[in-house]
Amino acid sequence: MKFNVKITSQASEEKGNLLVCGIYQENEKNPSRCFDNLNSSMKSFITGIISRGDFKGIVGNSLIIYPKGEIGFDKLLLVGMGKKEELNAEKIRQVASVSLKAVKRINLKSFSTLLFGIERNDLQLSNIVEAMIEGFELTDYRFTDFITEKKDEIKKIDEITLIHDEKEDEIRSAVKMGKIMADATVLARNMGNWPANIGTPTKIASVAEELARTHDQLECEVFSQPELEQMNFGSFLSVARGSNEPCKFIVIKYEPSSSAKQTIVLIGKGITFDSGGISLKTPNKMWEMKMDMSGAAAVIGAIKGVSELQLPLRVIGLIPATENLPGGISPNKPGDIITSLSGKTIEIINTDAEGRLILVDAITHAAKYKPDIVIDIATLTGACMVALGSFASGIFSDDDELVAELVEAGKQIHERLWRLPVWEEYEKGMESEIADVKNLGERMGGASYAAAFLKHFTTKDYRWAHVDIAPTMLSEKESHYVPKGATGVGVRLFLQFLRNRSKIEE
Repeated sequence: MKFNVKITSQASEEKGNLLVCGIYQENEKNPSRCFDNLNSSMKSFITGIISRGDFKGIVGNSLIIYPKGEIGFDKLLLVGMGKKEELNAEKIRQVASVSLKAVKRINLKSFSTLLFGIERNDLQLSNIVEAMIEGFELTDYRFTDFITEKKDEIKKIDEITLIHDEKEDEIRSAVKMGKIMADATVLARNMGNWPANIGTPTKIASVAEELARTHDQLECEVFSQPELEQMNFGSFLSVARGSNEPCKFIVIKYEPSSSAKQTIVLIGKGITFDSGGISLKTPNKMWEMKMDMSGAAAVIGAIKGVSELQLPLRVIGLIPATENLPGGISPNKPGDIITSLSGKTIEIINTDAEGRLILVDAITHAAKYKPDIVIDIATLTGACMVALGSFASGIFSDDDELVAELVEAGKQIHERLWRLPVWEEYEKGMESEIADVKNLGERMGGASYAAAFLKHFTTKDYRWAHVDIAPTMLSEKESHYVPKGATGVGVRLFLQFLRNRSKIEE
């Protein structure tokens, strides 16, 4: 999608198929010069519609009116922005989504828009524009990789022009930022939507390698099973041996052009299909387990975004990628004891608790980079889904400040996090009578037991947090700019967190 920027206070003199204009819910006047110019040129027709109650500016409402030659646009689309005092970045994304869908319904490929909510003094221009771009781009997303018939009938928007009366450079900069955030999320959505026979560990590795080839300051190294055996990745390989599909351990690094004071490691669970192993899952919705690599997709998308944002941080992505199947050479069996990279032994209670087994070797490997912060992200537990529904991801950490930073980043981009405990009692509950730890705790509190298992493999040398995106990696139905299917959750969360960190760094 192409974005143009037009600076003018005489919006009525611009020409085009359609112009979008945001309207508040409670007849509150929009004092922008662009709006006043439009309304005046149309002899107060817009404000007349509003005052008569013919259009209520509730978020989700839209109305097309025809100016009859009074302005340069053939159509004017009014969209509701809700109550003025409640407008925020997330509402702006939603208004952008409503606008784009309304334009698609009348089969236009391009349109213009005034900036939404620009008169709110507490909303920064850059935040408004970024939110609009994210709303437009992410709403226009459709996964079409395997559609062969009627593909040309899928409606897409080619071009959008943003109209405002000042600050062109700031708007263009915000457009660039919004596109980077959205494009990185689209990459993760595509990866999550790939079927497991396409989105194999080898395919995931090839995406990372291609990013390194096409983006400056990115490096990628991929380790295969023979190398991982020499490196003693025992816990990861115990899962990988259940599949004939070659496993991969992917290391993708962003090194900023200037020296970085902080090193942040992001670890993403890359189970490209999870059958449960010998502890086989029920068939119901097992197809969704192609998305069990959503943590890996989030990390790869975030690394792409970091390199394009050129943040002054050293960021390293670690992705253990494999299938979890009950075949292969020597799959895990309940009752087995394995030795992890850390040297700790693990009793296998349930082979469907495999994500934590591949993550712990990555967590141990992360120490090699002497990180300041380590964050792992994973579709780890059904228990987290039970606890939070589909509205938030779980976050676990003993570091109050790190949790606060991640929660704040989640609020800013509406990928909400809710803190769940990882207390000492949960850690003790993961101790085994015949090994150092076991891979499954009690059924009640399962998300916290899983986090506590990971915590056993962390060290005090860095700050650590675990994010469980099992509740949010998949949307059962379309909602505003979030499509049905893979959501790409975690990408914008990480990018906003890292952007905020960069400001701390400065």
